[in-house]
Amino acid sequence: MYRQDFIIRVIEQFGRTLADLLAHITGRQLSPAEVHAHIAAVADQGGLQLAVARTLDPAMLLMWLAPRGDIDPGKFWLMGELLLLEGAQACQEGRADAARGDLERARLILTQIDPAWRPQADLASAGERLDDITQWLDRLSTT
Repeated sequence: MYRQDFIIRVIEQFGRTLADLLAHITGRQLSPAEVHAHIAAVADQGGLQLAVARTLDPAMLLMWLAPRGDIDPGKFWLMGELLLLEGAQACQEGRADAARGDLERARLILTQIDPAWRPQADLASAGERLDDITQWLDRLSTT
């Protein structure tokens, strides 16, 4: 329970930043270095390691995020959101393989929680982010 509360507090603290970051990525309003720095700061604050997440196959990724099998929707949403943002940024940078990998991992993670789940009323639900991921992956398949 403590861990779930901690993740929700991290999301509350950085929620607006995360929501705005996608607009900055699509509008190319920040340099890639700035985007990656913002994402890394939120990941570090949440105790999530994107580099580790990228090295794990799908089954191991889910076991790593929920070692006892208890899914923390806040943790899963945050990791999914961070990977979505990294994937979107990689897409903007023309790094299709990296984008696809991050987006596929984000999709896997977000499908594990209720599509209606959202950490705050003003943030995207898991289902809305799954729709966003589908759109990004569709863009990658047409390029």
